[in-house]
Amino acid sequence: MRNMIAIFALLMLLFFLGRAYAQPPLYVVDLSRATTHEKLITLSLQGLANRSPETPSIYTLSGEQDEGWLSWIERLDPRPTERVSPQQLLEQFRHLAKGQILCEPSDSTSLNMATSLAGLRDGIVSDRDLGLPTLFDTRGKFRSVLEAYQWAAKEILPQCSQKGLVLLGSSIGFRDYVIREKLLALPMTTLGDKAAWRLLSRMAASFPAGTPILAPAPERIHPAIIKWGARVGHPLFGVEEAANLSYHSQLETPTFSQWRRYVELGAKIYVCFIFSGGDDLSYAQRRMSDLWRQAERGALPLGWALPAPMAGIAPDILQYYFAGAYRSGHDGFVLQVNSPSVSKPRTLHAPLVQAREATDIRSLVVIDESSDKALLPAVEELAVHFQPSGIFVPDHKSLPSKVIGESVIFTKGFSGSNADEILKRLSALPATKGGLIFVWVDSKSVSPADIFSVASLLPSYFEVVAPDEFIFLAKQVLSGEAFEVPSQTKVNLIAPASVGPDESFIVRAAIPGAKVKEALLIYQQESGIQLVEPMGRRGPDGEYSVHLGPLLHSGEWLLQARVSEGEGVVSWSEVVRLQVSPEDPDEDGLSAAAERFFGTDLASADTDNDGLLDGSDPHPLTLNSSPAVYFGPLAPVDDAPFLVEDSGSILEDNVRKVRADNYFVYHLFLEGLPPGARAVLAMRLSGTARAAFSADGKKFDTPFNLQETDGWTTAPVPAELLRSRTLFIRISAAEEPPAELSLRKLAILSPLDAPSIGLPALVPPYFGPGLPVGVSVDLWDPQTVTQAWCAYRS
Repeated sequence: MRNMIAIFALLMLLFFLGRAYAQPPLYVVDLSRATTHEKLITLSLQGLANRSPETPSIYTLSGEQDEGWLSWIERLDPRPTERVSPQQLLEQFRHLAKGQILCEPSDSTSLNMATSLAGLRDGIVSDRDLGLPTLFDTRGKFRSVLEAYQWAAKEILPQCSQKGLVLLGSSIGFRDYVIREKLLALPMTTLGDKAAWRLLSRMAASFPAGTPILAPAPERIHPAIIKWGARVGHPLFGVEEAANLSYHSQLETPTFSQWRRYVELGAKIYVCFIFSGGDDLSYAQRRMSDLWRQAERGALPLGWALPAPMAGIAPDILQYYFAGAYRSGHDGFVLQVNSPSVSKPRTLHAPLVQAREATDIRSLVVIDESSDKALLPAVEELAVHFQPSGIFVPDHKSLPSKVIGESVIFTKGFSGSNADEILKRLSALPATKGGLIFVWVDSKSVSPADIFSVASLLPSYFEVVAPDEFIFLAKQVLSGEAFEVPSQTKVNLIAPASVGPDESFIVRAAIPGAKVKEALLIYQQESGIQLVEPMGRRGPDGEYSVHLGPLLHSGEWLLQARVSEGEGVVSWSEVVRLQVSPEDPDEDGLSAAAERFFGTDLASADTDNDGLLDGSDPHPLTLNSSPAVYFGPLAPVDDAPFLVEDSGSILEDNVRKVRADNYFVYHLFLEGLPPGARAVLAMRLSGTARAAFSADGKKFDTPFNLQETDGWTTAPVPAELLRSRTLFIRISAAEEPPAELSLRKLAILSPLDAPSIGLPALVPPYFGPGLPVGVSVDLWDPQTVTQAWCAYRS
């Protein structure tokens, strides 16, 4: 049997390698140190080359996250890659361009008009002559933004794509997508230029209602501009720092869905934390990916606001988040709507409907600073016509929470930009009645690790739930369904006996003669979490149904219908058993369908080679290690007792920052280090560090080489310092001023390549004299664990 598995794995590997090298190549260009000239040329060529997935494509590296997204893309769309310089790229792809569009990059009017023209005329945007035919020269062409708008309305608008309207400054990023899609890119004008805004409003009116306006990050533009977008029927989304959208947008991905847990209402305060950012594609690609991977947040259920256009512009990034949430079963997503109180009726619905069809996201969060009187009709209109499961409305607690049709409007929530303040406000809630409250978390200043700290300090009568579970509970409370009274109504549940892990299917419930207020399908694997989906009425004879799947996970599933007849009267069907066929060629605990969705290797049982099979690995794409902690982790906000020398660092936003001409010194202690154990210094950094050890804090060794492992920057601690159980460490930025280093966390750990020890437990957990004690741990290692010891002392 094992020989057959090995042969199959080899065949699968050869298949995917052959498929990859049959694909057109992907050229990767590092722009992290490129000049403006090189960036303009590269993004122009990228926009032209990425118009067809059947030809060679271009991917650029400009931010910290781009390498990670490239690795993810290579799993979804394997193809040969080649790293080239901007100059080599120009030589390879200049044949795609019909000429050059000359511009002045520091002039936003010149740059944006040149970008629009490059898309329409297949040109390269450049600030100097490239020896190509000059298709247009925007330098000095326009004396004002209004003049540029007037020219664009006549010469560009009739020819451009209707997928989006772009308003940008002089930033270089995102222009590859503008050129690929032939979008109209215009400079942002001042608020006082009323004539320009009137003309811009007329141009915006020529786009279909709901077409997004792609602009700088919302916090970088005046709130009046966001309201203007809503007023003309076009929501604004930040894109300024987004990269490679011309490539991300061409990838094909499946329709996404998310688990919705069934939660029994209890005498608790249920709290939902939703991270902001659903109006900024740059955030979804950049900071959100860093927050998403924070190991410190544990298994805490969280909510995340996502931009509605993401399903069409960056579907592969969306798949990454959905796959992670689907795998863990913890997190959930909502769509963000800004300023609906000033928008025309239903103009904001189009992108929401498209996103719901692609992603199965059913809840919204509404951000609006208008009065309650102005906001309420807009929220009710969203509930009636878009029909979401729920609408979260923070900072409008005087508005009534209520149910309209099948939609819950919930207003008992507040915005939080400081973890201490969030904790203070939640802890002040009395425990006597229970209830529900949500927090709209400012993702720019609060992290999942911060929220984990908040949740761990809340009284025991709090329970954290994801957005859909929160709405499910809120609906029970607002509908008066908090308690169940058994009913004699007969409910007959009908489902297939078996399906494949990649199949969708229909489950039906026959409920003749009953006055059904709500029908739910509760389903789970044996001993798994209970999940829920609403069932809709499909005919006059009392039949309700729901589309389910793909379930992805093989094995037996248990299905049961729950029918509410109002006033707490509830009936249940018998349990129906559904078998999802086993399709696990590499025997890693994941079906082939699940592996395609999660991006794991169909030909390897351990994709990341960390010793954990993919089906048992919570993060199967990144090498997991669970090091022992001998000191720390120390956060800069708490480092004062250990900071013994500081030549000019700055503590800002819980991060210690230092420039290359300054440094700081910590004195660390290793009392918890086992005898003879090895250890490493581990730091979470932004920037490149220079670090040196010392035994006395006076004479420091030569700065040592640092390595990057699993998000940590590490170096082995010398053996003589381990024996002394104390050491000094001096840290500075490695590059010349004005280079800056940011330290977020520091620890002394067991080596990250050593065997991992996780989930230690004592059996029984409470023991006394004379009682035997068992010790249980999870052990894993890339080289396999062959022997283990347990050391103990009084």
